[in-house]
Amino acid sequence: MMPDTSAYLEEPQGIKYKLALISGILFCLAISGVFIAQLGDVIDNFDKLSSNSIFVEVWPLTFSVPFIVAIFALLVAAFYLRLLGKMTNEKISAGFKAFFLLAAGLIISRVLFGVTASTYLENRGYSYCYDYSEHRAGTPDVWVKAAQYCVENSGIVSSETLAWISTQEKLGNNPTIIEIQEKVQYLMAEHADAMSL
Repeated sequence: MMPDTSAYLEEPQGIKYKLALISGILFCLAISGVFIAQLGDVIDNFDKLSSNSIFVEVWPLTFSVPFIVAIFALLVAAFYLRLLGKMTNEKISAGFKAFFLLAAGLIISRVLFGVTASTYLENRGYSYCYDYSEHRAGTPDVWVKAAQYCVENSGIVSSETLAWISTQEKLGNNPTIIEIQEKVQYLMAEHADAMSL
């Protein structure tokens, strides 16, 4: 006799289990909110491009956000169904199929965005700056208006350098390549002094 895949699964009882599920739901919602909030930087980048800014920060997961949010929504639905005691093997199977489709969409959208963004920025005269791009998951890639703006071996002070450039541009100043190189040297000297203490 075939097992009934539409029968509700037996869930553990107790307040700890329910609190764990509620925590999982809140965590997934919070992470989804963070990803959605990151899309605000996309608008900021278009403003920077229109004003011919020295640098733009490109978040590699921009096109992938709908897929990421949908994956977290799947998890929320799974936690919620378990909380209500309404989870079935049929729903688990459908959830896994949806997950793999969304994961494939996430990977494809990430690759497409990488190619599209690179081509677009190169056509606008921007070049990728390895030294300013922090190579951690989820951090933006930095593109500069001219390759000379990307100071070699400046990764350790890249955040401070970009913050300084942004402040200067907001003040209506347009730092030269020499000024940026001098600022990087100053910040690196400050950093070296702090490390020697």
